Amino acid sequence: MIKINLSNKIEERHKDYFKNKILPKLIESKTQHYIHDPAREAHRINLDVFRFQKKFTKQHNHFIGFVKNNYKAFAIGKPYDLKQLNEKIKKFFPIIYKMLKVSSNNAKEESYNSYLYKLFGYENFKVKDLYYYISKKGKKEANRSKNCEEVRIKIVGLLISNYPNLSNQINNRLMPIGKVLSAVEFEKEFKKLTDINITMDNFKQIDIFGDEWSDYAFVMESGLRVCPYCNRQYITPIFSDSGKMRADIDHFLPKSRYAYFSMSIYNLVPVCKSCNQSLKGSKESGFDDINPYEDSINDYFSFKANILTNEISIDKTHGKSKDVTLHTEKFKIGALYNYHRNQVDELIKKRIAYPDSYIKKLFNDNKDYFNDENEVKQLIVGYIKDKCRLNDEAFLKLRRDIAEQLGFMDNKQDDVLIAQLKEILDRK
Repeated sequence: MIKINLSNKIEERHKDYFKNKILPKLIESKTQHYIHDPAREAHRINLDVFRFQKKFTKQHNHFIGFVKNNYKAFAIGKPYDLKQLNEKIKKFFPIIYKMLKVSSNNAKEESYNSYLYKLFGYENFKVKDLYYYISKKGKKEANRSKNCEEVRIKIVGLLISNYPNLSNQINNRLMPIGKVLSAVEFEKEFKKLTDINITMDNFKQIDIFGDEWSDYAFVMESGLRVCPYCNRQYITPIFSDSGKMRADIDHFLPKSRYAYFSMSIYNLVPVCKSCNQSLKGSKESGFDDINPYEDSINDYFSFKANILTNEISIDKTHGKSKDVTLHTEKFKIGALYNYHRNQVDELIKKRIAYPDSYIKKLFNDNKDYFNDENEVKQLIVGYIKDKCRLNDEAFLKLRRDIAEQLGFMDNKQDDVLIAQLKEILDRK
């Protein structure tokens, strides 16, 4: 729920990918036109057929030129930049804009939106299998173009250097005593190494993606561990041949209406499957909605707890009340968090059990292990004072907000508050 900041490295890699992988296909479309029924397309956008036939191809070609001239903005433009691009498209390419806002009634017929979506190539952005990347790295290190024995030796060395605890299993499968595996056998045995998992913590050491940019590389490089929409679900990826897991990538501006932003990095948000598939579903976001690349939604609301019932509510008194309501209702934040009232009960009891005087004593007794009293509190209570780290762990916003409500942070009436909490608990 804290604003997502993408690194310069991510921007550069995505810009290069857009330039080298997407632009050529877009430019090629100027000679390999969209196959369509002019009368049907004209009718769909309420335009005269003759005028449509005269202007559509010309507008498409000019639109592709517009993307080419502004490819950096399409690739790595911030949400504000995408909004400006959209206004220009609406103004200068009205036929293209209208065609992208209507869908085909014929399931067998490709709409212009689907056609453009394919040109931008989001589906090609998806990752290949693990063996493909491992073998590619082995070929590079061995300076070979095929999976010869030298390449396979490099692969084994790469695996053992990064997974020393699995060295026996790796050697037994890939370099069995008395037998030299063929390339096909080697690949087959490799895919039986179910414990070879690339995670967010080790992928930079292995660097299997190299100069290839993909959805997995993006999620890994982003460092996001928790869904920025709900702060409830972990989205940390695991990449292996035995089972791939990664965050869903939400097109904040839906690809069904904004195909030309389907590969804009600031329109791709790593989120949990619940938020993307079950909760957001077909509900569309727009340019004026709270955007995790522009806003820290944490700044606009707080969780509050009813001490007597442990019921969790949302306090939207920090500004952008209407926008916050749209966000919390879209992702059912209030209802879902009330399944976790046990966390409120736990924090109330910890507040009573750990008054400030006791926290101070614990710190003084353990100064060799803690920098200050806040570290002791954070360890015991399970919250993080630094707001910038709320995306590190699930439920950190809830726990931090309730911890603040209970006076764990900079409280000056410790004894009074704890006495009040005890009185309320006695009435339960």
